[in-house]
Amino acid sequence: MIRRPPRSTPKPSSAASDVYKRQLLNQGQKFGEAFDIKSIEALVPISPRDLENIQPAVGRTAKVRIGIQDFTAKIARVSPNLDERTRFAQLYLNIESVGNLYPGSFIDVTIEGPRLQNTVLLPEAAEQINESVWTVSDGKLTKKQPKFINRNITGIVVESFSLGEGVVLGTVPGAREGMAVTTEMN
Repeated sequence: MIRRPPRSTPKPSSAASDVYKRQLLNQGQKFGEAFDIKSIEALVPISPRDLENIQPAVGRTAKVRIGIQDFTAKIARVSPNLDERTRFAQLYLNIESVGNLYPGSFIDVTIEGPRLQNTVLLPEAAEQINESVWTVSDGKLTKKQPKFINRNITGIVVESFSLGEGVVLGTVPGAREGMAVTTEMN
């Protein structure tokens, strides 16, 4: 959500209005809104777990998208407390060039996180019960329990571990440690 900070000084650099030429207005009737474009910031809710994964958050680069238009932003600050209802923190992003962004706009945000060393990205189908993974070594099933770091839209990020001949995707009915299997390559 894009918002104007309450303490910013409005300057008539952008206005939304429902007033037409020669229209009469009554005293106290709201007819538009003015705000300082430089004071626009994006409020982004973030779960505590995701916030932990991007530490240190302040100063990180983010991509803000509205429709097909992208903007570059930086995380300026993080709320000190979690929202009582959602239990999410708030990130405040300073947008470098606001273009067609206005207060009240809904946006999509992608934040560039830290580069993770010694990790493996597994497809979701590799996950078994209790955050375990079946691998194949010497034609036999081996159960591994790597440390799960994060889940995202592309899969599951885990600490690096020996993949053997490969990782089993999907469930294997009656699977047990040491069970003989044959592998197929896609």
